[in-house]
Amino acid sequence: INALKREITDIRLTERELAEFRDLANALNYTDTADSYGHVTGKIIAADNSNYFSTFTINVGTESGIKEDDVVVSGNGLVGRISETGNGYSKVTAVIDDNINISFQVERNMSILGVVSGDGEGGIEGYTLDG
Repeated sequence: INALKREITDIRLTERELAEFRDLANALNYTDTADSYGHVTGKIIAADNSNYFSTFTINVGTESGIKEDDVVVSGNGLVGRISETGNGYSKVTAVIDDNINISFQVERNMSILGVVSGDGEGGIEGYTLDG
């Protein structure tokens, strides 16, 4: 989906606008974060049976380069963090789990740092750190 969204954006931009953006990115030494992280796609193959499932297993693991503490995202944002991995599987602790804390940095203002964690009721709460 993200690749198709990028394709639509690229088509809508004129060649001149695209050249201006590239010149600006080069002048600012911008590095696309998507280029610096590997992406692996997986499917949920098992989940705990609680009302708000806070742990689940996906069908990719060490053979795909997955490591403990890697983050898990979907097209809608942060999902959780890898808590255990092996050949062909990884266990994910969802961001709604009340035993997890995940730090973040706001992309549009990199000086904003914070932490999100599960609230124990299927939601999340968080705070920002004073910088």
